[in-house]
Amino acid sequence: MKLMDVTLRESVYYGSGIDYNEALDYLRKLESFVSPDEIEYIEICYINTDKQGHLNYNGNFIKEAYNICRGKYKLVGMMHPGQADISLLDPEAIGLLSMVRIVCGGDDIPESVKTYVDFFHSLGVDVGINISFALQKTLEKNQELCEKCVSLGADYVYLADSSGSALSEDIDRLCRILNQTKEKNQTGLHLHDHLSLSFSNALKAYQNKINITDVSITGAGRGGGNLKTEFMLPFLKKVQGEKISKDLFTRLLAYIEYFNALVRRDGSLYIRLFLDTLSGIYKLGLKQQEDLELKANGNGYRYIELVLDGVENKA
Repeated sequence: MKLMDVTLRESVYYGSGIDYNEALDYLRKLESFVSPDEIEYIEICYINTDKQGHLNYNGNFIKEAYNICRGKYKLVGMMHPGQADISLLDPEAIGLLSMVRIVCGGDDIPESVKTYVDFFHSLGVDVGINISFALQKTLEKNQELCEKCVSLGADYVYLADSSGSALSEDIDRLCRILNQTKEKNQTGLHLHDHLSLSFSNALKAYQNKINITDVSITGAGRGGGNLKTEFMLPFLKKVQGEKISKDLFTRLLAYIEYFNALVRRDGSLYIRLFLDTLSGIYKLGLKQQEDLELKANGNGYRYIELVLDGVENKA
């Protein structure tokens, strides 16, 4: 399963929002936190042109972002039908993106989507169509919409649990619908976390061989937020049989600290939740955890070192 980082686009919901310069700084630092082998796609902006707003379409920003990433990460933009005027888009800038995702939340996909698909394809850009509020639609309606995505030429068909309320059996049903399209395209799930179900649902998606799912650091995003990068990345490595290194956890902790500073929030809770993932992954008892916390004396990096050293000594 591939991961798409949606932190930048979703971060507009925090404080005054991330501006273009802060977004470029984020991209400059990103490789020190997660490698392109770990997170392949980075969603950097909206492609909307009809209003002012944080990280809406800016051709120069896309070009600078591409130069910073040097082609290592695949850059993605998101748009809503009717909010992007193709005549205002710089083909040279749009052509630097690997994918544009078109979000459709209603009971049908607007006819204008075909025009967008053809335009982006003419520039060599893949198109994903995201069907949002999938849990508010019948299975028959979701299947109809997914089939329409295929007929429109979508390279990625996504279903989104926009209310963060899907149970595992709901995810199984949505995955069956998505997998019926797999001969023609890649499949994806966007999982919100209103009821703290996104992580278990992502594992269910992995079991169902869904191609891609979205993550954000600390679950940054609107409402209940998204699937947490710092939860999903280590566990995905584990279930795929990869060795989980001490370096991965220290990089993720640094990523959390950087993002907390970027959006100007007290991030102690997010750090605590992240460090607790080590207890789950390595099956630490409460007493073990308390002893290690005491030795670490409030230093998260030291805590990671103590946990991993203990694991390696037992191996």
